Amino acid sequence: RPVLVKLLRPQATNQEERVRRFQREGRICARLKHPHIVDVYATGQEGDYHYIILEYVDGGNLKDLLARAHPLPLSAALTAADQILQALDYAHRAQIVHRDIKPANIMLNRRGEVKLTDFGLARFEGESELTQPGTILGTLAYMS
Repeated sequence: RPVLVKLLRPQATNQEERVRRFQREGRICARLKHPHIVDVYATGQEGDYHYIILEYVDGGNLKDLLARAHPLPLSAALTAADQILQALDYAHRAQIVHRDIKPANIMLNRRGEVKLTDFGLARFEGESELTQPGTILGTLAYMS
């Protein structure tokens, strides 16, 4: 099966925090088994490189689709919204908050099914924060 390998390359600045966030992303994603959330098959480390092996989604992301097909047909928009909400409901029931919902993090396979991805800013409900007070994480245009 085709996979996507997400790598965290070593850097001198904030490496410990980056590794903690990356490892947390792998742990969070591995817990979420849902048809509209990208599957995580494995996580690990090889030398200085940390990796997450993910399900490969054979379409593009919603951001690119919207740039090509604007506006999206109503039926397609409603289907995508329903699938995104199903994924978010499942994650929230598992006490996981995504914190970076945006079109670039919503993948579409060739059958038009949605797959939510990029849980890099996600956190477990009630978990102590890695984010320092006053730090803004996420994509400003999609924050609420």
